Amino acid sequence: MHQAQRFLSTHAAVYKIFNLGRRLVSAKHYRVLRQLAFASWNAVVAD
Repeated sequence: MHQAQRFLSTHAAVYKIFNLGRRLVSAKHYRVLRQLAFASWNAVVAD
């Protein structure tokens, strides 16, 4: 039970970074958001 909760909380945090709602923004803005998401991800996993 505890391990499942840890997994789900981590998954939720990562999902929020990469789930940008593509249909809600222009292609140009979406590319910028994706770049920021990957930069955030790289900063987190580098530590």
